[in-house]
Order: sequence, then C-alpha cells, then structure tokens
Amino acid sequence: MSSRRHRVSHGGDFGTTSDPRNTGGMAGPPAETDGIDVVFSDIIMPGKMDGLKLARAIREKNPRLPILLTTGYSEGAKNVRADFPVLRKPYQLHELSRELSKLTGQN
Repeated sequence: MSSRRHRVSHGGDFGTTSDPRNTGGMAGPPAETDGIDVVFSDIIMPGKMDGLKLARAIREKNPRLPILLTTGYSEGAKNVRADFPVLRKPYQLHELSRELSKLTGQN
C-alpha cells in the first residue's frame, strides 16, 4: 500500500494533511510549505472561513508563501486592501499566468 498524503484545502480544515490509511482522519499540520509554491483562492467561499481569512491564516503561519486571491464581486475585495494581490474575474489564462509568475519570481 502506498503512503499517500492529501492536502486539505478547504477553509475549515486549513493547515492539516490527511492520510487515507489513518482512520482518525487528520495527520497534523504540514511542515513549512510542504511543497506548496503558491496559494490561489477565491475570496468568496462557503463556510466560516472565506478566502481572505484563509490567506491571513496562511500568512501568519508562513509569511513568505505567495498568495493570490480572486473574486468576481467588488464587495468581496473591499477588505483586502493592499495585503494580497487580487485577480478580478472574469480573467484570461494569460492574466492568471502573469500574476502567478510575478508572485513566484518567474517573470
């Protein structure tokens, strides 16, 4: 049996990994960025944690991890200020690629 781990990426379980062999569910917080190069999240999400809260929680744990937010609602972006870059919807693939390249230093 392979030892696969899955990143849990929805707000309520932020910061945990899941091991399918573990019947207890969560395996604990990942080490550092655990192979993640960038976080791309919609600001509007179901549940208690929206994309901005998620981004702030990630920034608190790892201030160097690049974060890009997106939204199609101007109301959703009003509290972001200059904390995180926001890619407005609708966007083209080349716009997403450009923003991700800027964040990861691959311009």
